[in-house]
Amino acid sequence: MLWALASVCALGGLVAAAVQFKLWGMWDEATKRTTAPPRWLRVHAAAGYVCVVAYLLVMVAMGPRLVGHGGFPASPRAVVHAGAGLLLGVVLVVKVSAVTWARHFEESAPKLGFAAVCLLALVVALALAPASP
Repeated sequence: MLWALASVCALGGLVAAAVQFKLWGMWDEATKRTTAPPRWLRVHAAAGYVCVVAYLLVMVAMGPRLVGHGGFPASPRAVVHAGAGLLLGVVLVVKVSAVTWARHFEESAPKLGFAAVCLLALVVALALAPASP
């Protein structure tokens, strides 16, 4: 079940990123508003919220594993995976907060989204990479 949730999170993040890259140049500097079609904005938001909800469910499952790890030494791969996963949560909270409540930070949303996709790719790559001997 954990892999399914992680896959939904990754897929939602990739869809949101693909739509964002399509809409990237539709920013009106004079009005500080996007000129993107509302339908595509809703697709982007829905994919992003699917990613956030799946991320939260994965964190609920992974939190006890992180706390109950039994201490260190942990592999460097596991440490980077956990750190990138936690940093991804911070970036997602900042992005959702900026877009929802602090609209004056809206122009930083694409940069935060790009950071979230990069962190998501790092977390997935480290989870899928075979463990070194």
